[in-house]
Amino acid sequence: MRRDCAVKIVFHFRLERMPKAHRRKVSRRIEVQLPQRKWKGIPKTEDEEYEPLPPGKPAAPWLLTRFALSKTSCRFELPIDIKRLEAMTPLDYLCQFCVISKRRSMWYSKVFNRSKSSRSAASLTFQELQNALLDVHFHSVKDEQITNILKVACISTDHTVNKQQFLGLAALSERLLVSSFLTYDATVDYGMQRSVLEDTDWTAWRWKVEGVSVSPELRHLFETIEES
Repeated sequence: MRRDCAVKIVFHFRLERMPKAHRRKVSRRIEVQLPQRKWKGIPKTEDEEYEPLPPGKPAAPWLLTRFALSKTSCRFELPIDIKRLEAMTPLDYLCQFCVISKRRSMWYSKVFNRSKSSRSAASLTFQELQNALLDVHFHSVKDEQITNILKVACISTDHTVNKQQFLGLAALSERLLVSSFLTYDATVDYGMQRSVLEDTDWTAWRWKVEGVSVSPELRHLFETIEES
């Protein structure tokens, strides 16, 4: 059921203790139709279309920060053939070895599609990318945080990113921003722990890449993911 549709409530009641001759008169069918209500700023289900907030009217923080707080929505992998990392940029790695959950992928795709300058556009400019990443997190993060994330991915102002690249950047931003929303006590939750598969991949990753020509930029990305 869509959340923004009108809700109709039907009540039936009958006074059984009254004489039978009067029961029909007092039997009533009451229909109450509630006014239509728009739920804005709250992530809807996958079959619902998200409607952005109007400018200058941010949603309540407790409605926003509960959406993206999970380390299990994506998984960063290392290839079996480590030599595939040679001559690979951080953005190439995010496209090929970042596994994103279905629900997050759909949400990131929606943000990408509505952030494009036109329906036929296949990529985002740097400014559109910044705005789209802010939109992913419902504008509850600072511009400086988005800038730092793009620096980790080596994205400069002359870059344009396609949909697959944007999905990887959005997943990276979620992973790196999780800790900024949480208190210490919240980190014991299951969703705040990396998956076992990811922990296995990143165990002794420095030893795994020995003898492989990994660029300093990609190595810095690996260090950032390891600390996240």
